[in-house]
Amino acid sequence: MSVESAALRSVGPHFVVEELTTAEPALNEPPFWRKKVRLWHLAVAGVALLALGVGLAWWLWLAAPRQPVAQRITANPPDVPVTGAVISPDVKYVAYSDPTGVYVRHIDSGETRPLGLPKGFDGIPTSWYPDSTHLLLANREGPQHKSKTWKVSILAGNPQMLLEDAEQGNVSPDGSEIVFVHLGSSFYERELWLAEADGQNARRLVGPRLDRSGKQIDLWSGS
Repeated sequence: MSVESAALRSVGPHFVVEELTTAEPALNEPPFWRKKVRLWHLAVAGVALLALGVGLAWWLWLAAPRQPVAQRITANPPDVPVTGAVISPDVKYVAYSDPTGVYVRHIDSGETRPLGLPKGFDGIPTSWYPDSTHLLLANREGPQHKSKTWKVSILAGNPQMLLEDAEQGNVSPDGSEIVFVHLGSSFYERELWLAEADGQNARRLVGPRLDRSGKQIDLWSGS
């Protein structure tokens, strides 16, 4: 839309009538700053939607169930089988035993070294202490194959006997106690006992009573 008007201009002794046309801006065209704000809003909305999509995809990936992947740790031949194995609390080492001795293997690097145990000491690792440098070992000694539980450092030193007539020792998560199976005079006399981390103050916790066939008939507790 335009507005027309007339104006007089002097040219020498004469006057000339001229038409003046003034163009007005289109009423439907927004100002430049309004266009810029609208584009900025669209850009922000796009970034927000993108972030929401990435976050949703990440959450779905974390929530998706994963199948455990088996990793081979040792390569023992059939005539030298692994007799026991436990993984350290920091998941860096695995202690395992076979008929040739007790070994500690670094899981990532594969470096394996034997524990410096006395000659003839046949131990089986049953549990780690929380510091990931000490182990519980079980073995049988003497003509009667008496079961004992030992503490040993993977760094150095001789094993320290903690418990007799004990097997399957397991250290508590805070390292303050050991729970173990106490063996009686016969195979059927097996009870669950608790001791302090150094083997002291061992006491009966709970245990099964078995019939002569080995079938559990009830549970009982004591002190």
